[in-house]
Amino acid sequence: MDNQGFDFSRLSNNLGFIRSISLVYTGSPKSWSSGMWYHKSSYKNFSADGISSGSYTTSPASIRLFPACHESGHLLFGWNDTYQYNQENYSEIGDFDLMCSGGESGRPTPPNPYYMIQAGWATVTEVNNFSGAIADTSNDLHFYKYTNPLNPQEYYLFNGVKKQVDILPCPTRALLYGG
Repeated sequence: MDNQGFDFSRLSNNLGFIRSISLVYTGSPKSWSSGMWYHKSSYKNFSADGISSGSYTTSPASIRLFPACHESGHLLFGWNDTYQYNQENYSEIGDFDLMCSGGESGRPTPPNPYYMIQAGWATVTEVNNFSGAIADTSNDLHFYKYTNPLNPQEYYLFNGVKKQVDILPCPTRALLYGG
């Protein structure tokens, strides 16, 4: 493309690198972590018009919605996986988190509260010194935070989750998220 006169400077986010590159390939992905499979990584060896390459994702042309959303979470927001790489220890957050297995078998579930708050999509109310009733906030973008008084770096984020048709894979139960 560079040899054909493409102006790569139009792809920059004013920091001198391409914000995201999506590579789509034909065929089926190999098993997890082998060959061409859904993933996010970076390639920094390309430079043209003062712009360098950066992060990229790969996906097959026949991509399912869950991996596309999951890999976009890595690429666009810098979110980490919340599943165990060794597959021996099941992650408790499971079906409730896009960055774990939330929606792997169908429509994706939202990301976990920590990531939603980090992205500016949700609000938080501290409940350590709260007394009174908490209104039902099932499925809204408001979370409650309890901070461990003995360790301020440890906290729980929680809200109500109620199964709805538009979030098919989400289990029908409440959940506490540890932080």
